[in-house]
Amino acid sequence: QHRNQIQLAEKQKSYRAKMDEVEQKFNAELALDQKRYGELEGTKIKLEQEFEARMHKLQEQKESRIKSLVEHHQQKLQTETEKFDELMESRASAEADWKNQYQSTI
Repeated sequence: QHRNQIQLAEKQKSYRAKMDEVEQKFNAELALDQKRYGELEGTKIKLEQEFEARMHKLQEQKESRIKSLVEHHQQKLQTETEKFDELMESRASAEADWKNQYQSTI
């Protein structure tokens, strides 16, 4: 029976050593996983910030382009309006000349 107790004690000691080894391995892997998670989280945050900055820049470019197009078309509209006004004045002047000529022939 003494021998059985010794064998049991040796098995328990071996079991504890194996458990310690497994626990150390698990803790080491857990630490690596936590480190990797932290790195990935940092990368994720960095990428999100880069994405937000890029979207902000694209929005600014879009707004600038729209403003430029609006200004261009407003200028074009103003130019065409001025041309139309000049044509209408010219037409009115031509009609007045025609009326004067017609009146002088009567």
